[in-house]
Amino acid sequence: MTTPGREAKNARDRARRKAAKADVSAEIEILYKPLDQWDDEELARGRPRDPDGQFRRGPRPKWLTAALQAERLRRAREMLAYDLASLASDAQQVLHSTLTNQEVDDSGKPVVPFSVKVDVAKYVYDQFMGKARTSVDVTTHNPLEDLLGSILVNPDGEASHTATIIEGEVVDPSELDDVPEHLRHPT
Repeated sequence: MTTPGREAKNARDRARRKAAKADVSAEIEILYKPLDQWDDEELARGRPRDPDGQFRRGPRPKWLTAALQAERLRRAREMLAYDLASLASDAQQVLHSTLTNQEVDDSGKPVVPFSVKVDVAKYVYDQFMGKARTSVDVTTHNPLEDLLGSILVNPDGEASHTATIIEGEVVDPSELDDVPEHLRHPT
């Protein structure tokens, strides 16, 4: 039979081995209270309070980091979803009033420009129907080039379509007799 102290040591040992996988929830429940019962300060400090409400001294356990981070993210998403849900009706009213606004200023121009109404309409449509999918071909494919590349072979035996270096030499046009006057460099 194992003693409570030995069970806690075994739980810490298991937690250290599982820390890379972030699967330490069972060990946390043996050592401490479950993570979903920790308050925000306990999550921030990386350890739960003692039964008397105080925090123990010393460094926080290094093996809790992944589990704590996962719980922090879960709570942050939950709070964000709650806050956004409470604002959804207000956002809907703002979008509706922007789209249906027919007011004009003193010079006769609309208070809400038509371009803003179009942007709002696009946003609502994209949120409701989803953005349109577009496919972009980023490869260059030329069937004629592929055909000629498979037929033509360079003098060294390599395929012609793989040659990317073009050899040449730089010639000063002023040294040539048959170059038109507008291409010659002024001397």
